[in-house]
Amino acid sequence: MKTFLVTTLLCFSFSTNAHCYSDTVNEQEIQILVKQGSFQEAIDILPEISPSKRSLEWRILAKKSFANLIEQNMASGNFHGNIEHGSVIKSRYPFLLKDTKIMSSIFKSGLFINPNCNTRFDNECMSMLGYALAFNNDGPKVAAGLVENNRNQMAGEPLELIQLYEMAAKTKLNEICSDEKLQNAVSLAASKNDKVYQNFAFSIVTKSCDKFMFKSLEDNLHRDDTIQKLMCKPMSVSKQLGKISLMVCKDKGLI
Repeated sequence: MKTFLVTTLLCFSFSTNAHCYSDTVNEQEIQILVKQGSFQEAIDILPEISPSKRSLEWRILAKKSFANLIEQNMASGNFHGNIEHGSVIKSRYPFLLKDTKIMSSIFKSGLFINPNCNTRFDNECMSMLGYALAFNNDGPKVAAGLVENNRNQMAGEPLELIQLYEMAAKTKLNEICSDEKLQNAVSLAASKNDKVYQNFAFSIVTKSCDKFMFKSLEDNLHRDDTIQKLMCKPMSVSKQLGKISLMVCKDKGLI
C-alpha cells in the first residue's frame, strides 16, 4: 500500500510538466490489446512507454490502434471521435500525420461534421482540418479538388484560403496555378508584413507555380516595397517578370 501511494504521488507531481511513464507497461501488453481489438485501451497506454523504449514496433502498434479505431468510428458515424483522435495524433504522434489513410478518414469526418467546408473552406475549416491535408501525399490532390470543384463558391476573402492554395499548388496544375482567386491571394499574402503569409506566397510563386505568370502580383510589385523585396530576385531568376517589373526591380537594386 505504501509503495502504491508513493508511485501515485510521483506520477501526479510530474503530470503537469511531463508524461508519467510506467515500469509495468511494455510493448507486449500493447500487442495483446491490439490483437484482442481493444484499440482504445492500447491507445490509452501507448504514452506510458518511455521515449527511449519506443521501438519501430511501438510505432506500428500506434498506427494499427488509431487506424482501426478511426475506421470503426467511420462505420458507426462517430465523426467527432475521429476529430478528437486527430488532435491527439497532431500533438503526440506526429509521425502518423503522413499516413494517407488515417488523415483521409479524419478529413472526411470533418466534412461530415461541417459540410459547409466542401464549398466554403474558410479559416475555421483550415483550423479544424488543415493538418489532415498538410503532411500526407494525397493532401495536394484533395486540396486541389476542393479548389476546382467549388471554384465559384469558395470563401469570399482570398487571404483566408492562402494555406489551402499553397497545398493545392503543389499539384502544379495549370487550372490551380492560374486560378484568379489564388493569384489574388498570393498578391495579398506577399504584401503582408507577416512571415507566415509571405512564406505561403513565396512557396506558391517560386516553387509550385514557377512556370506561371502572376499578373496581379506584378501589378502590385510596381508600387509595393514589401513585395519587391520578397519577389524581385526569385521571380527574375525564374523569368516570371515582365519588362516593366524587371526595370522596377533593377532601379531598386534588387536584381
